[in-house]
Amino acid sequence: MKHQFQTIIIMIISIVDLQSQEIIFPGIRGDSLTTELKKYNTPKTVLTYDQARNKLYTESFQQNDSIECYYSGYKISELLGTNILSWTARYGIQTEHLFPRSLGSASMPTLGDLHLQVPTRANINTLRRNAPFAEIPDAQTQY
Repeated sequence: MKHQFQTIIIMIISIVDLQSQEIIFPGIRGDSLTTELKKYNTPKTVLTYDQARNKLYTESFQQNDSIECYYSGYKISELLGTNILSWTARYGIQTEHLFPRSLGSASMPTLGDLHLQVPTRANINTLRRNAPFAEIPDAQTQY
C-alpha cells in the first residue's frame, strides 16, 4: 500500500511539472530552432575586450573606490581619472577568464562577456592556469 501511494504521488508531481513547462517555438526543430534561439538570445550590444575589462574594473568589481581581486581578496585603490587598464597592470592585476580562452572563449563575443571575467592577481592567475576549481587541503595551498 505504501509503495502504491508513493507511486501515485510521484506521478502527480510529474504531471504538474510537465504542465509548468512552456513550449516557446512549437513545431520548429533542428537548424530553424537554432536560428530562432540565436535571434532571441543574442545581445543587442557586444562589448570589445577592452570595453568589457574597463567595465569589469570600474563597475562590476569596484567597491568604495577600490578593486578587489577574485581569488585572493587583494585590493587596490582606483586613482580616478587614470587609464584603468594601465593602472591595474601596474599593480599586477589581470583579467581571469572563468571559462578558459584555450577552450573556446578566445574570440568575440565570448571574449568580451563579463559573465566569464573576474579581476585577479597576475601571479595567482598564472599559477592557477587551466586547473579546475576544487576544494583542496589548506596545507597544500601556496597562498
